Amino acid sequence: MENITEQNVIIVQSLIRRYLAKKKLKEIKKKKKKRKLHRTKVVREILTTEQTYVFSLKTLIDTYLTPLKTENIISKEDISSIFSVLEILVNVNERLMEDLKKCIEDWNDKQIISQIFKDFAPYLKMYSQYCGNYSSAIDCINGLRKHNHNFVEFELSHKLPLANVETYLIMPIQRIPRYTLLLDELVENTENDHPDFEGLTSALDTIKEIANYVNHSMKTNDARSKVYAIVCELGGEGLDDLLEPHRVWVDQIDCIRVTAVVSGVPVTVPYRLYIFNDIIVFAQKYLTYFRFYDKFPLLEVFPVPTLKNYKANENRTIHIKTRNQIFSLICKSKEIKWDILKLIQKTIDSLLEVQGSGYIDERESLSQILNVSPIDSSSDDWLLLSDQEDSKKARVVSIDDTQSNNNNDENDQGLSGKTVRERIDFYKNKGYTLGHKEGAPVIQVIAPRQNSKLDLKKEINPNNSS
Repeated sequence: MENITEQNVIIVQSLIRRYLAKKKLKEIKKKKKKRKLHRTKVVREILTTEQTYVFSLKTLIDTYLTPLKTENIISKEDISSIFSVLEILVNVNERLMEDLKKCIEDWNDKQIISQIFKDFAPYLKMYSQYCGNYSSAIDCINGLRKHNHNFVEFELSHKLPLANVETYLIMPIQRIPRYTLLLDELVENTENDHPDFEGLTSALDTIKEIANYVNHSMKTNDARSKVYAIVCELGGEGLDDLLEPHRVWVDQIDCIRVTAVVSGVPVTVPYRLYIFNDIIVFAQKYLTYFRFYDKFPLLEVFPVPTLKNYKANENRTIHIKTRNQIFSLICKSKEIKWDILKLIQKTIDSLLEVQGSGYIDERESLSQILNVSPIDSSSDDWLLLSDQEDSKKARVVSIDDTQSNNNNDENDQGLSGKTVRERIDFYKNKGYTLGHKEGAPVIQVIAPRQNSKLDLKKEINPNNSS
């Protein structure tokens, strides 16, 4: 074998460096091409969403507002209270739409679009008046529906393509955060040396300032207005439908999500949990801000105190089960954990009262599929069984679906085959406290309320000899 000379080594190293440099250059070109394509896609999305937005508002005016004025169904004051400066906003956005259309018709990669938004920005401040009036508009509509028969008849004879008038009235409130998201995505996909990079960055900052201005103009004590503030706070995709007329903010909690457990040590990510009257939203923290992660209908969410074989910080951990995922969230304290569990369940119970029996049955079926027992949000006696002074002396009955057939006490009382809710109600009516056994796999248990030495079987049925 010939000796490898120093010169040969240098040649080989040079070839490797050249190969790696070409490979890196190829990857850079590929990423740039991908960013260019995505940039064009975002620009076209700005135009198409603006066209849809303007068309929807003009539909509202032509189909609903103009006839309402003509027929003198309600007073001018009520019309002003409901629609505020909507007609002015339509004119402003129609001009924006036309400017965008002219710019994008002859679109190329070096095109400048930022000036359009800079020129448009001052007019956006008019949105603050509209957004600040939104809650009053909804209240006015609800009042008219209760007390003005002619208005009810008008709505029946002037059907809008999309649901109801509230669906349209909320669109301007949804639009400002949408501008922020689209411009943010446009800046992200514009190269630093692009002739419009600085202009887009400046336009984005201006739109963000206006979004904050609009946000502060809304009523801070109104739970519906809080939803708008959250949309502005989170950013990112998936938030277009978060702003809905019926949706109100309930509460939020900062916690830590356990994404995995390695050798008994949890791998965690900072999360924020937003609870609304009909959905629950998860946001993940990036550096100093939170970004939207996922959302779920509240009726498909099940708060769970403990999970089988889960031991890391279990006394402070909430487990939230959905159809396809489990979110394990570590709270700051055990007390906060149980407060949040009760709050989520109470919000679910309130929603079920509004939705009716059909949704109750559907949720019951889903709970059986997921093997989750319901939690009683009305009880003030929510304590882990291990927290009770006489817990070791207390006789406990499991009422989990999977174990009911093996429970002699329940079989003696004719409870075999009964639903979890029926068994819970049975025991509670007999004076027992709903609790939860720490470490048990989502099993609800009943412990004696006052005297832990009472025999469960005799207390439930004194005539039954043990």
